Amino acid sequence: MSYRTVVKKYYCPFLGSSAQILLVILVIFILLSQSLVDSNSFEMLSRDNGHGGLNLSNGRRSQKNANSRNRAVNNEGKCLYDEETYDIGTGFKINCNLCICQDKEFKCKSRVCLIRPEIIKEINNSNKGWKASNYSDFWGLTLAEGKKYKLGTLHISSSLLRTHNVGLTLGENEILEESFDSRKKWGPYINPIRNQLNCSSSWAISAADVAGDRSGIIGLRKGLTTLSPQYLISCNKGRGKQKGCQGGHIDIGKDTECRNKKSPSISENVDCLKNQSHFLKFTPPYKVSKNERSIRIEILLNGPVQATMVVRQDLFVYKSGIYTCPKVEEMAKNSESSAKNAPNSNYHSVRILGWGQLDTSPYTKYWIVANSWGQQWGESGTFRIVRGHNECEIENCIIGIWPSKNNI
Repeated sequence: MSYRTVVKKYYCPFLGSSAQILLVILVIFILLSQSLVDSNSFEMLSRDNGHGGLNLSNGRRSQKNANSRNRAVNNEGKCLYDEETYDIGTGFKINCNLCICQDKEFKCKSRVCLIRPEIIKEINNSNKGWKASNYSDFWGLTLAEGKKYKLGTLHISSSLLRTHNVGLTLGENEILEESFDSRKKWGPYINPIRNQLNCSSSWAISAADVAGDRSGIIGLRKGLTTLSPQYLISCNKGRGKQKGCQGGHIDIGKDTECRNKKSPSISENVDCLKNQSHFLKFTPPYKVSKNERSIRIEILLNGPVQATMVVRQDLFVYKSGIYTCPKVEEMAKNSESSAKNAPNSNYHSVRILGWGQLDTSPYTKYWIVANSWGQQWGESGTFRIVRGHNECEIENCIIGIWPSKNNI
C-alpha cells in the first residue's frame, strides 16, 4: 500500500487541511513502525536459525559447528563465528580444542577432551548405577592432561607386590558390620578431602592422610593430625624414581614425614624444609591382604588404608552412586585408547574410609573412597565403588602404615 493510496483512503472532506496533514503523518508513522518490527523479527529469526549445531545447553560452542558457520567477512581473510569477527591467527577454544582463523576459515584441533558431554549424557541415560556431571575444573583439559596432572601414581614395584601380606582376624563368632565409615567412628581424627590441583601427587596425599588419620586414632597428637604431602613431593625425589609433581611410588621408603599444622600447599616448586621439630616418624608401609574381608578388618581395627586403582576417563565425571569400571569395548567406543600415551600411567592413589551395601545383590556392595580432586567433585570429594570384585584393580595393593614408637 503506497502513501498516496493511504492518504486517499483516509481522506475526510469535513476535516480541515491541518487535520488531514496530521492524519497522514500519523498513518505514515504507524506503517514505518510496523515495518521496523517485521525487520527486527526477521533478523532475530535468522540469528536463531543460524545456531545450527551450537551447544546452547551448557553455554559452550560446539566444535562441529565451527567449520559450518565460519566464513570470510571481507577480502582480508578475516573469519566470522557466532557474530564475532576474528583476525587471521586469532581464534577461540571449544572445550580442549583451539580453533584458529586461517585465510577465511577456522582450523580446529581434534584432541580427545577430558570432559565430553556425550559421555555424561550416555551415563545419565543408562542404568549404570551411578550419575555423571560436568566439572569446571576439568573443562578445557585434554584426556592426556587429565592423566598427567590429576593422577600421579607410578607403576607398583614388583618388590612391593612380592611383600608378605598382613591379614588381621576377628574372633570366630564375630561378624563384620554390613556398613562402616571411619568418619563416624573417628570423626575428629579423619583428615578432610584435599585438592591436588595440577600436581600428580595422589601418591603423596593418600600416604600423608592415612598416616595422619592413624596418628590421631591412636592418640599420638591431640585432635586432627595433618601431615604434609608437600614434604614427600619436595624431599623424596632423591629416592629411586620418585618424581614429585610428575608422579611417585606408594612404597615411599622414608620412615619420617613432615608435620604441618596449616593446610599444606601442593606445588612442584617448594624447597625441602627439614625442621626436625615438625617431624613424625613412621614404620615402613605394609601390604594388606587383598582379600575383601581382610581389608575390612584392617579398616575396622586400625583406620583408613591407602589403595591404588586404574582410572578410566568416565571417573572424572563421576557425581554420585556406585561406580563400576567400564568394559574394554566401552573404552574403545569412547576413543580412550587414543590417549594411552599420556606422560604418566593410569594409576591413582586413594584412601579407603569404609564400606557399605545397598541391598543383597552382589554389585551393590561398595567401598567408601576419599579422592584428592576437591570437595566439589563426586559425593563431597568421595566416591563409592563396587566392593569384592577388584573393580579397577582397587583391591590389588592395599597399604597400611603406623606411627613409630620413637615419636616423642
